[in-house]
Amino acid sequence: MAIGLAIAKGLDSLHTMARVLHLDKPQNVLLDAHKDAVLTDFGISHRIQETMTAYQPTHGGVLGTPNYVSPEASGALGDTTIGRPADVWSLAATLVHMLSGKPPYDGRSTIQILTALIHQQAPAPLSR
Repeated sequence: MAIGLAIAKGLDSLHTMARVLHLDKPQNVLLDAHKDAVLTDFGISHRIQETMTAYQPTHGGVLGTPNYVSPEASGALGDTTIGRPADVWSLAATLVHMLSGKPPYDGRSTIQILTALIHQQAPAPLSR
């Protein structure tokens, strides 16, 4: 859980100081030589301006990795904004995967995963 706490603190710093949405997944968390968690890969990150609390995507589609994406970032809810709660969702999905060995929703395709995300209740981590 120390790694999970370090990831959460890193996201909090990004949100507070840099005002960045990270939308992370397990592959974006590395351990340094001291076994401290480091967030990486800011390829789809978005900077939120001082007057904003969320990001409004200008294109359709999934903004993130399907197994870890929040419902609002999945593109399945239509025109919506993506804010800090999307990162919290992705963090929770990452922690579920770290603790159980499996992502919250299984599927053989992006469509199957996103359908489960939108239409099924999230499974309890211990049931994974």
